[in-house]
Parts: sequence; structure tokens; C-alpha cells
Amino acid sequence: MGLWDKLKQVTVGEAARLFLQRPDEAKGWVVYRWPDTNIRLGTQCTVEADEVAVFLRDGNVVGTLPPGRHTLDGQSIPWLSLLVDAVTGGNLFVCEVYFVTTRQLHGVKFGGEIGRVKDPETELRVRLRAFGACTVEVSNPVVLLTRQTGLGELRDDGERFKRIVGERVMLALSDDVGELVAKKGTALDLVLSGALKEELIEEAKRGVDGHLQEIGLQVAGFQRLEINPDDTDWQQLQHDAADLRAMRRDARRAQLMNEVEIERRAKLSQLAGGYQPMASGEAMIGAGAGLAQGGESSGTALGGAGLGIGLAMAGQLAQGLGNTMAHGAPVQQGGGMPSAPVVAGLPGANTAALTTCPSCQAQVPQGRFCGSCGTQLSPAACSCGAAFAPGAKFCSSCGKPAA
Repeated sequence: MGLWDKLKQVTVGEAARLFLQRPDEAKGWVVYRWPDTNIRLGTQCTVEADEVAVFLRDGNVVGTLPPGRHTLDGQSIPWLSLLVDAVTGGNLFVCEVYFVTTRQLHGVKFGGEIGRVKDPETELRVRLRAFGACTVEVSNPVVLLTRQTGLGELRDDGERFKRIVGERVMLALSDDVGELVAKKGTALDLVLSGALKEELIEEAKRGVDGHLQEIGLQVAGFQRLEINPDDTDWQQLQHDAADLRAMRRDARRAQLMNEVEIERRAKLSQLAGGYQPMASGEAMIGAGAGLAQGGESSGTALGGAGLGIGLAMAGQLAQGLGNTMAHGAPVQQGGGMPSAPVVAGLPGANTAALTTCPSCQAQVPQGRFCGSCGTQLSPAACSCGAAFAPGAKFCSSCGKPAA
């Protein structure tokens, strides 16, 4: 190389140092670092429309420059005075300059298993997978440079950066999806189907966006996001869920039938409490009538006794019911049973002649026995024509027994 060529190379190199901008071969990089840390005073810095320039010294961000052409001097950009090197007499800025892309990065793919999630209903742990593609952009270049480790990995054609973002998306889904399912408390097979799945995906997007904002990124949109269970686990989940729901349906049906039966028995019990005494009284009257009919061969007296017994028992039941519902009918003095009413038209009833029972003092038809208490009644007159006194066992006129 001749002297002229060396001079030309030095001259071009020195001239190039007066212009600070991203080279064409690094246009696709997410983060490009300017190789020279000694920036001359008065250098022209060009920042493209889809990027921002960040100036750092000793690992700390000193300032940023927006898109446009800027002259690096302490007058137009005051914070540059913090970067001046006193050793050089103030002619150099000692710093690191990074050009960070702010345009949207499309087609950032991700995919893989995000772990096992416990189904709230069957308590079965199901392996879930997630895959899709999203659009990412740098929301805070300063945060990206200060919190994201391995800046050297970002200085490439963008593919490695996309892989880093994809890994973070999967990490966010692993942390959030299980928590979202547990928070919903809904069966996993219902969550992963229909509208609930769309709601889960929307919440997962917000969770991913929150994780990326920690390193200065944000999700501009998802081209696709699928959250699906492992096929084997999904079949087992559906089988167990169907069995569990069938058992719950059967238990609920049995409970409803039991409630209906309890209600039915309660109504029957209420009805029985009101009508049972009346029904018992009717049954006793019928029994007395039947006894009277069966005693016709023994004469009117036996028929009257049977009817009297039936009427007496019915009267007792009616008296109990009356005392309960209306504080009922009076009771005969002396503890005797109440007088049985005369039922016209029944066999053995004598509505023409009544006599007083010497035992219970009840007014009963004439006969051999009292229809109220069953005591044997004395005949009204003796064969000699004299009348028997009430309760007399012998005739006071002729001495004959009252047979």
C-alpha cells in the first residue's frame, strides 16, 4: 500500500468518526452498539425514525436522543457535559452509544409445554401446551439496556432476540395459566372450551405483557395463541369429569325425591291429625250399628245394647275432638260417660219411651240393659201391676224379684 492510500485511509477514517449512526448492515438488529467509546465534540449523530440512541457511562444511562440529526456538543445537549473527558481538554465524550430499534417485530414465535395444571373439579393434573406467534416492540429502551442481561446476544439479525422473547413468553404462560385456572375455580374442560377459553387467552395475554414490561418490551398483538391439553390427559379428564357429574346428578335427583316425599308425608300427617277422630267415631258408630243388627235374633234389648255401646264410644271420641277444637261439650257429673244421643231410624232404637239408667243416670230407651253403660235395667212394672221403684230389685207390693 502506497503512501497516498495510507493517507486516504486515515483521512476517510477520521472523517467517519465525525458521523455517528447505525451502519446499513446493522439495520435489522434490535440493539446496535457503536464500537468507539471516544466521541469527538461536534460529531453529527443521526438517529433513524424507528430507533432511539441511548448514551451510557459506567453502566448508567446519562441521556437519550430521539429520531433526527443531532450535533453533539454541551450547548445544544446539556447532559453531554457529564460525558466530557477532562484529560483531553474537553474535546472528547467518553461513553457508550446504543441504537435501540423501536419498530414492531412481527412473527415472534413461541411454543412448548407450560407445565401441569390441577383441575379444580376432578383434582387431576393435566399437562398443558401453548404455542403461537406475537408482535413485540420496545416500549422502554433504557429498561431494556439496564435490566436485560447479555446485551451482546441482542446484537444480531434479530432472530436470537426473538428466541429470547419467545422463552420469556413461555415462562410467563407457565407462571400465569395455572394461577388463572385456580382463580376461576371452574372445571378445566370447561375453561379450555368455548368462551371461557377466549377469556383465559385474554388474561394470559395481559400476563405475558406484564412479564415483558419488566425488561422494557410489550406485546403489540398476538397473531395466534393456543392453550391445549395433552391428548391422553384430556381424554382421562373428560372421562373423570363425566363420571363425577353423573354422580352429582344422581345425588341431586335423590335429594329432590326425598324432599318431595318428606313434603307429601307432612301433608298426610296434617290431614290425619284433623280427620282421624272423626273417622274413628264413624267407624265406632258403624260397629255399634252392625252389633245391633247382629243381635236382632236375641231381641230388641240386645240390639239396643249394641247400638248403645257404639254410640257411647263415638260420643267419647266426639267429646275428645270437641274439647280439642272448641273446648267442647260438658261431661256428666260424677265422672260418668256422656249421654248418647238417640239416633232415629237405627235398629233397636226406641224413640217413644225413655228411662233413666240407675247407674249412669243417662236417658236411654227402655230395655234390659243401659245403652250408655251396659247396666241391667229393671222392668217398669211388676206382674201384680205395681210399679217398680228406680233401682229396685224386688216388687214392693208382692215381693217378686224384678226379673
